[in-house]
Amino acid sequence: MVREIKKPSKLLFLTITFIMLLSLFLWGCGQKKTETGGQEAKQGNEKFPEKDITMIVPWNPGSTSDRNARTMKPYFDKVVGRPLLIENIPGGSGLAGWTAYMNKPTDGYTFVFTNWPVLYQQIVMGEAKYKLDNFYNLGGINDDPILFLKRKDDNRWKNFAEFIEDCKKNPNKYKVSMTGPNSFQNLVAYYVMDVFGIKFQIVNSPGGANEANQLLAGGHADLCLTNSYSGYLIRDVAYALGLMANTKVPNMWPEATPISEQTGKSDLAELTVLRAFSINSEVQEKHPERVKFIEEALAKACTDPEFVKQLKDNGEADVSFWIPREQFEKKLKGSLEIVDKYKQFLVKK
Repeated sequence: MVREIKKPSKLLFLTITFIMLLSLFLWGCGQKKTETGGQEAKQGNEKFPEKDITMIVPWNPGSTSDRNARTMKPYFDKVVGRPLLIENIPGGSGLAGWTAYMNKPTDGYTFVFTNWPVLYQQIVMGEAKYKLDNFYNLGGINDDPILFLKRKDDNRWKNFAEFIEDCKKNPNKYKVSMTGPNSFQNLVAYYVMDVFGIKFQIVNSPGGANEANQLLAGGHADLCLTNSYSGYLIRDVAYALGLMANTKVPNMWPEATPISEQTGKSDLAELTVLRAFSINSEVQEKHPERVKFIEEALAKACTDPEFVKQLKDNGEADVSFWIPREQFEKKLKGSLEIVDKYKQFLVKK
């Protein structure tokens, strides 16, 4: 006797199909990064991060770099789902912190705040034990154009082009305060004097940017060569004669126009102070997925609408914003070239 094989019922077919689709859905959910609990980078069976990540800031609490880092921190915490630990290691204009960072384990759990081209200047001067290619830049957070300031009550010049003409008639007569010695501002000063064929007195302020500001505010200098953000501390008494960049800063210094436009010198170098988040290049080689995770987390944190609004409310939006890695490297190139060209003015301590 032949047994008749019955075809599967329609109900059984639908049940099996439902179970298969449900299984696929649950598997897919398991692969997604959860926004509420923070994103994770997977390398095989490993999850990253499994502990808190640390960022080293080579400057004192309350410094410009420290403020940049701490303003960003809550948004990084939100993306990652863990608190970002900030460790301040000041000293030697960043040298102490960057040296300490290079002695940290290359496991991807530590990255560092970098200031450019200061970091490169220390390498050129022979003070650093690290090299330029030891740093892999994850992205920038600050593009701070160099500018020249005068006091508002000083009516001798309307713009920097007029200051140039005055200097040609009166070489070495005027004093320009700036962070120094061995600062990027020093090198910019030599570049400007070289390009325009003028001479002025460099008045260094070892105490930093605010000391240079006060030399101008107190009438001890005719101009101050600084970066837009640092100079903003004396916005009430200062007026911007011109920018060493084509990028304007309309909220901080609305009167400032590029010196290249004032003088018709279109090939003038575009010079800014850049700040970034960087990581040891060895980590990029050993743990590229971890580096990618941190870079993406920083990008999300620094483009968070609330973070952007906070920068705007703080009056920092002109110079503080996320700069993707490739764009940052292009901006950095011009400043490094100036360091190489005028390195003879950097004196080893």
